Amino acid sequence: MPEFRNCKVLDSISLPSTVEYLSEYAFNGYASLKEVNIPDSVEKIAFYYIGEHGNSGQEQFVGTNFNLATQTRLKQLGYEGSFGAY
Repeated sequence: MPEFRNCKVLDSISLPSTVEYLSEYAFNGYASLKEVNIPDSVEKIAFYYIGEHGNSGQEQFVGTNFNLATQTRLKQLGYEGSFGAY
């Protein structure tokens, strides 16, 4: 999966059905991102834990404005952190 770190203009992404894995920084810095269409082919997302870098908790998507469908899909894939404002 390509990464578009710190992209400030995308508000939605539709991943192709050929994607099976997302790296831990795939959505890093997407301040305007509201929707990610994650196909059933995605079996794993490498969620990172801020605790690995000196803090605690799984907070990869804090600061995002993901819609409920995107949040639900990420939770199905094992995300346990927060969404929304810091």
